[in-house]
Amino acid sequence: MPGVDHAAQLAELRAWLTPSATVRPVNCLDTCEHADVIVVQPSAEGRRAG
Repeated sequence: MPGVDHAAQLAELRAWLTPSATVRPVNCLDTCEHADVIVVQPSAEGRRAG
């Protein structure tokens, strides 16, 4: 998405979610034409916490 600081968004998400989850940017998950897509994978600690 033009005009969006993707690196800053990613850094902010990682700061909020660490150590509860891992944020992995990907090229496309078949919905890229609609919005930015990210994958958030809970850590073992995050899963235990619910």
